Amino acid sequence: RMPAGYSKLIHGTVIVLSLFGVLMVTSATMGKVSVGKTLFAGGKEIGFVIVGYFMMVFFARRFSFKFFKKHLLRITVVVIGLLVSTMFFSSAGGASAWIRFGQVTIQPSEFAKVYMVLLIAVSLGDKQKVRVASGIDLVKFPVLVLLTIIFIVTIFQRDLGSAAVILAISLLCFLI
Repeated sequence: RMPAGYSKLIHGTVIVLSLFGVLMVTSATMGKVSVGKTLFAGGKEIGFVIVGYFMMVFFARRFSFKFFKKHLLRITVVVIGLLVSTMFFSSAGGASAWIRFGQVTIQPSEFAKVYMVLLIAVSLGDKQKVRVASGIDLVKFPVLVLLTIIFIVTIFQRDLGSAAVILAISLLCFLI
């Protein structure tokens, strides 16, 4: 169950968009591969939607900025480690931005996007810290992490698109 006070509109929209995404992925594979592979791709996407939905509910009920602040350096090391680990899963040519586990692939830069939003929120959102710190002190760590992530995604993963999205998300969060 979602926590009390959640937005039913946003919740419903997430479900509808997720199901639409499953339909799009399944339809994109039709005609290119056999029916069995099309059904496998659709089933895999439905599995991702189900796992993602339960993770959304889990984090909606249990996420805490206090926990995030307490383990900030550990989380930072894990995110950067995941980004660097893609070098060992590189593909021939093109971007090497995925980690493959059999038929399942994950893209650590997707976790980096969420991480940057949370990092900036934690760094700039603490009212007591804002009163005593200068602007440079507030943004020093998030900007250093942002530049590190952009460097890894652009140079090691050769994925300029993800780097641009991470940069745009981060700049928007700084402005807000």
